[in-house]
Amino acid sequence: MSQALVSYLEPAYIWEVPATRFRRDHPGYLVGKGDPQAGPRTPKTQCSPEVLAAVQASEAQFNHGDEIFAPSTFATTLAYVDSTAYIVAGIPSTDIHVGGIPSMTAKPLWPGEAAVAAMLTFDVDGESLWISREAENAQRVGVLSQGRYGPKVALGLILDLLDELDVKATFFVPGWVAERYPLEIREIAARGHELGHHGYLHEWPDPNDPAKEEAVLQRGLEILANLTGYRPVGYRSPAWEFTPSTLRFLRKFGFLYSSNLMDDIRPYWHAGEGAPLLELPVQWVLDDAPFFMFSTRTPRPIRPAAEVEQIWKEELDGLMEYGGLFNLTMHPQFIGRPGRLQMLRRVVAALRQRGAWLATGRQIAEFWAAQYPPRETGGMDRAERSV
Repeated sequence: MSQALVSYLEPAYIWEVPATRFRRDHPGYLVGKGDPQAGPRTPKTQCSPEVLAAVQASEAQFNHGDEIFAPSTFATTLAYVDSTAYIVAGIPSTDIHVGGIPSMTAKPLWPGEAAVAAMLTFDVDGESLWISREAENAQRVGVLSQGRYGPKVALGLILDLLDELDVKATFFVPGWVAERYPLEIREIAARGHELGHHGYLHEWPDPNDPAKEEAVLQRGLEILANLTGYRPVGYRSPAWEFTPSTLRFLRKFGFLYSSNLMDDIRPYWHAGEGAPLLELPVQWVLDDAPFFMFSTRTPRPIRPAAEVEQIWKEELDGLMEYGGLFNLTMHPQFIGRPGRLQMLRRVVAALRQRGAWLATGRQIAEFWAAQYPPRETGGMDRAERSV
């Protein structure tokens, strides 16, 4: 049977598998640890120069967005040596146990032996959420008042509540909002909270315009740094949208972590060359917008705060079983209503009752980097959780 080499999401190794295992239409079914058809993994340092050169060239092509064959942007590329095809997995995560299910038996050791880590995050969108999606909204005062409530009223209520509860949170701020509400954004930093990058006008990054995506990242960094003297290390893309270029740009600008993807319940390292970049995963079930956001164009019932509280507590209890990350995404214009803030108070109480480690995104990322550094330096990662 002809053989192919698969770069098994590990920078240091290549996996040897039958070529028939390659499914061009679905790279997620290539091979994984424990796959009976997988051969031994071979350190790249022991591969022949021809194979190593072909694999490296193919990976470089993927990193620049070339030769993408599958529907997913995290697709596969091919390398050729003497008419033999070598398959290179181009999936930008450290390990997704392709062909298998990651074990969750080895739990992370959070500070204080906490069973779960928790971060309270607030996306301070202001009016940008409405303007970015429809330019005509800039003239609709009533529509924009929904967003203005966030920095005008809700932000102060939230900051006071966090002071009362002695909790430090992470606030992701679009550059446009920082320019429009400089005093409010400075107040966030003055009270000891973390500021994160959230685009400029809450625009979704365009995969067909990487130059604009890069410019928006740089502009947002400069605005927040000039306003507060603090350069963000965390990035949350508007609507969690990613492009094939995003990770490369985040590394270029020196970000420590991303908080955008939904493919895990614990932090993990992104694969790829350059500086280490950690993912702090998110999920719609831990976002207030699906429950509280309302639009007359697509009307849906606003959920009672007590119902959302129950959902969030159930997710918290589940994450505790696996040492996960409770990453709560909130928006001042939604969570900042008085009744919902009472619910948030109860959620924080539940976190404390369960012994959760409450921290900012930066604190969690710095802890993970120290305790579980990238695999090249022997750190814990998804493939090693069952060890």
